[in-house]
Amino acid sequence: ELWRSLTADRHYLSPEVAWLNIGLLKLNQQDYRAAAQAFNQALRIANDYVDAYYYLALVLTRLHEWQTARQTLHNLLNIVPDHAAAQKLLSEINVANARGSALS
Repeated sequence: ELWRSLTADRHYLSPEVAWLNIGLLKLNQQDYRAAAQAFNQALRIANDYVDAYYYLALVLTRLHEWQTARQTLHNLLNIVPDHAAAQKLLSEINVANARGSALS
């Protein structure tokens, strides 16, 4: 509830952080659709928010939205080319899809 109130507080300087935290809470609750919506909202506010890109891609893998997850990771890697976690997740997606299996 606190994070949600901060998203609408015009005096709060970083509502994208509040949206990220809402997304992390929803991810922890395994509410992947709500998490994706929160991470997307963070990116609407700050389109270079690396953490929001990464967690959005992670959630998209849970939803088996492989192509969108790949594109999200490519967007992140355009900002931070040496982001090790994003590189690893992209590699895992590619390997899993090549084998025809889902990520664990």
